[in-house]
Amino acid sequence: MCAVKNVKPKKEKERFHLTSVKPQVYDFDCSECDTSVIFSKLDTTDKGLTDKEAKVRLHEYGYNEPARKKELGVAAQILTKFFNPLNMVLIVIGGFSLFSGDTISAILVLAMIILSVFLSYFQEYRSGREVEKLMEMVTTQTTVYRNGKPKEVNINELVPGDIVDLFAGDMIPADLRIMSCKDLF
Repeated sequence: MCAVKNVKPKKEKERFHLTSVKPQVYDFDCSECDTSVIFSKLDTTDKGLTDKEAKVRLHEYGYNEPARKKELGVAAQILTKFFNPLNMVLIVIGGFSLFSGDTISAILVLAMIILSVFLSYFQEYRSGREVEKLMEMVTTQTTVYRNGKPKEVNINELVPGDIVDLFAGDMIPADLRIMSCKDLF
């Protein structure tokens, strides 16, 4: 029924410019309201929105995308790699080697730790970039009612007031209020 979490798109050159995204704040609990109250509060009908109204709301509220976790900086990511169990054991071994006077072993262990950390960081960095590329290639569609007819749209184009039609196996595209159902489990 209504998409709740919207954020500014990552690539604005591919979409129209969103100057200020309005947060969605509701002064009612849609889980306890009658559908007629929800329709009036969200200014929609059981036939859905018009394409024009959906475009206005998309510009007003932004895209239906999950909030992204803030990524750590490079130095913080590398520092966290030092604190995995293998590196902690190697640090202890290196400490004992240094304490017993075997500096060559301590230097070799330190080199193993540094090599382990940087290999781990670069592998994770490369795999993260590949995941981002794959996510950009995959688009998920959902069925909404626009202009009174079912229409397939990208999930990120859902706006508050959209009427979503879900079928068995569909991914739930946003926070929704179920208005009617058949064989829901």
